[in-house]
Amino acid sequence: MTIKNKYVKTYIERCQIDGYIHHLIYNMRKNKEKLKEKIGFVLSSMGEKFSLKRLDIVTKNKTNLVKVFVERPGGITIDDCVDISEKLSVHLEILDLLPGSYRLEVSSPGAENKEER
Repeated sequence: MTIKNKYVKTYIERCQIDGYIHHLIYNMRKNKEKLKEKIGFVLSSMGEKFSLKRLDIVTKNKTNLVKVFVERPGGITIDDCVDISEKLSVHLEILDLLPGSYRLEVSSPGAENKEER
């Protein structure tokens, strides 16, 4: 079928692109929920009462930045963040939930976020 009307053709192309973008966003949300679940599992297996405060996934230039904010009673240290990061990296590689390349950042939510509790 050949579409001669350029406006109809443009509309169809936009719908196809919108459908693809919707599909990507849906999969990212679905994968984010799976990531939260897996991160919670990794944190609980560490036995230090760590909990996931927030998970952000930012995509820029085809690279995902995965920001994991972790807390526990008494606070967390840089060594805790390194340990968590190493364990999460292994799980993220095995699960392959993120398309393309990614960068992982693990940190505490910080003092400014204590009011959110």
